[in-house]
Amino acid sequence: MKKFIALVGMICFFSSCEQYLDKKSDMSLAIPSSVKDLQAIMDTELNSVLSYPMAGDVGADYHYVNDTRLQALPARIQEGYLFTGTESYDADWLDGYKKIFNANLVIEEIDNVELNGLSEVDRDRVKGIAYFIRGWSFLTLAIIYAPAFEETTADNRLGLPLRTTADINVSFQRASLKGTFLRITDDLKTAVSLLPHVPVKPTRPSRGAAYGALARAYLYMGDNQQAHLYADSCLQINSSLIDYAEIDAAAILPFSQFNDEVILHNTMISNNNLFSDANVRVDSVLYASYLDSDFRKKVFYKKMNDDGYAFKGNYSGVNNSLIFSGISVSEMFLIKAESASRLGLLEEARNYLRVFLEHRYAIDHIPNIDLPQQDLISFVLEERKKELAFRAGIRWGDIKRLNEQYDAKISLRRKVEGNFYDLPAGDNRFVYLIPRNVIQLGGLIQNDR
Repeated sequence: MKKFIALVGMICFFSSCEQYLDKKSDMSLAIPSSVKDLQAIMDTELNSVLSYPMAGDVGADYHYVNDTRLQALPARIQEGYLFTGTESYDADWLDGYKKIFNANLVIEEIDNVELNGLSEVDRDRVKGIAYFIRGWSFLTLAIIYAPAFEETTADNRLGLPLRTTADINVSFQRASLKGTFLRITDDLKTAVSLLPHVPVKPTRPSRGAAYGALARAYLYMGDNQQAHLYADSCLQINSSLIDYAEIDAAAILPFSQFNDEVILHNTMISNNNLFSDANVRVDSVLYASYLDSDFRKKVFYKKMNDDGYAFKGNYSGVNNSLIFSGISVSEMFLIKAESASRLGLLEEARNYLRVFLEHRYAIDHIPNIDLPQQDLISFVLEERKKELAFRAGIRWGDIKRLNEQYDAKISLRRKVEGNFYDLPAGDNRFVYLIPRNVIQLGGLIQNDR
């Protein structure tokens, strides 16, 4: 009963009791007393599907919004898009910590509840899901609210408050950036030891998803050895690439939900309709970078009446109100290719890259990849930009890590009503502000401006 009261109290603290009680919930208000009850908490929509923050994608460079449409969007979207940096993305932070709270609740209770017809394997699976959700949530929040990771400075830079208990009376200050990523990788490794290789359904984490999340985390950290290892482990479970030559490029929604490349199905929590066809167009430089022999040029995009192009290649299987933010086989191929290239394993990198390209380009027009190391790395990074555009969270993390670890000097610019808004490489605004009420209530140190 104590933990259930804490659950309701935490929800009321994050939003308001009135708002919470006005909403229908998939989770019953019974006291969790069995493995099935705790699985139900993990299966709620926030924890399992609508779970990825949007702030980084508002600021990313793969899209633009025309002047008229921008004025109709909420103020925080406008400020994130224009890099003015005075608004914090409260919903992203609060929804992330709701998931972390739910995961902590399950981790603390799972060994004490009854099986009620389930098995110890089921108990381990639910525990593994909770560890995955906690590690995955910390990772997605760190990419937005903490500085880019660099090993030599990570001990001296601030990361996240690492809440590891469901007791809302326990206060947490911000850990170091290194401590934050140790928590992330430890949680995901624990999930690996507990989860099945493949999920019961794609919205539930699996061992393959945990390997994939570790590969993404280590790539962001600049640890190419570990990124290479975990991408390989993930691909040992699922290496199925879709042959884009067989995709109907004229289809409104070319990809089915839970297609063969989906290792974990997630979507962005909410984007205030930002990515709808009415609002967003693909960046013209990005669109021009696709060769005519690249099937993605027609599979991912459609021409609009204003002569711009809108995105339609969403792996969520629905329109752009739900942007896919999960883990895919194609992402793992590109992590494998990049990490192998940086480690000097050039032939291995070319082999993985060649298989990937054969599933994206016309077979007689595949680009030459017999390149020296630096050119090969540059080629892989261009493929990441083209393949993973409109995949929530990935491009923002790429810009931050490439600028911090490899001095890529990627700067962003918007032009609105004849005025330019710039975000130079290394600017503090690449780290979003923590919500003001969280700073005040928790006594946390705010990010620099």
